[in-house]
Amino acid sequence: MPSHATHAIFARKAVASAAGPVDPSPWLDLGAQGPDPFFHGVRRQPSGELWGHRIHGEGYGRLAAAMADRIRRSDEHRSEHLDYLRGFVGHAVLDRAVHPWVNYFSGWEGAAVPTSGSLKFCHPFLERLIDMVMLRDILGSGIREFAFSTRIPDVAEQNRVLPGLLASAIRTAYPDAGADDELETRIRNALKDDMDFLRLLDISGPGERQWARDAESRGELPERALALFYPDEIPPVDVMNEDGAGWVDPRRGGEKRRDSFMDLFWTALKPAAALTAMVDDIVLGSGSPGDLEGALGNGDLTDGSRGTDGTKLLYCDPLPLSSIIDGMYAAVSG
Repeated sequence: MPSHATHAIFARKAVASAAGPVDPSPWLDLGAQGPDPFFHGVRRQPSGELWGHRIHGEGYGRLAAAMADRIRRSDEHRSEHLDYLRGFVGHAVLDRAVHPWVNYFSGWEGAAVPTSGSLKFCHPFLERLIDMVMLRDILGSGIREFAFSTRIPDVAEQNRVLPGLLASAIRTAYPDAGADDELETRIRNALKDDMDFLRLLDISGPGERQWARDAESRGELPERALALFYPDEIPPVDVMNEDGAGWVDPRRGGEKRRDSFMDLFWTALKPAAALTAMVDDIVLGSGSPGDLEGALGNGDLTDGSRGTDGTKLLYCDPLPLSSIIDGMYAAVSG
C-alpha cells in the first residue's frame, strides 16, 4: 500500500486522465485508501481488521462491482459514492503495480537476510518516504502542509455516508459476511480509528514521536512503531530507485528489472484511468458491473495473483531503512 498521500495523488491523476481536470474531491481522496482504513489504529472493538485482510487478499473486483451496482440503483449519496469508488478502483491498480517493488526494497521481518528482525515495519516506512518525495515533486508540498486528515470528509460525515454502501457491497461480494451481525459497527469503528491515525501522522513531529516511543516502551504500541511515522526530512537514500538498481519479483525471482517507483506509477495510470471511465459508465451510463469485476480482477493486492497462490515472499535487497529508523529512536531517547 503506498501511503495515503501517494494514493490520493494517483487517484486525482487517474480521474483527470479519464475525465479532464477536476477539483480534488475529498471522497476521491478517501476512496483512494482502498481497504487500508481497516488496518489503521485498530483500537475500537469490534474491529474491522479481518475485513481489511479479506478485501486485500481476494475479491476486490467483486466488491467494486457490487458498489457500482448499488450506486447506480440509488440516488442516495450518489456523487459522494461515485467519487469514493473512483478512488477505490485506482487503489488496487497502484497497489498491484508497486507492491513487488516496495517489498523488494523494504524487506520484511523473517526475510532470508541477516538481521531480518530489524526490517519490521520497513515496508510502511518506505511508503512514508515515498509520500514525502511525491508531495515534494508533484504537489510542491510537505507532508504536514498536505495534512491529509483535513482533506477527507470528517469522520461523522464518513459514518453518515459510507457504512451502508460498504456493508451492502461486502455482503454481496463475500456471501459469508451475512453471518457478521456487527459488520456495520466494524466499518464505523475502522473509519474512526483511521481518522485518529491520520491526524496523528499529520502532526507527527518530535512530540508525537516521543509519545509513541514512550507508549511502545509501556507495551501500548508494537515494537518499532516509530517506523509508522514520517521523519522530519527525506533521508539521503535512493528512495525512488532513480539510479535503476536491479530488483526481482519477491515471490518468483526471475530476470532483474530496473524500474523506478515513478516508472511503475506512470505505467499504472493508463489502466486506472480506463477503470475510472468504466465506473462512470456503469453508474451514469449503460455499463455492466460484471465488466468492472472482470477488468479489475479478484487477485490480491500484493501483486495481483489469484489470491496469494501459496507463494511466499522470498527475494529482497532492502534499502538502509532500518538505520534511519534507529536514528529516529536515538533522537527521541537522547
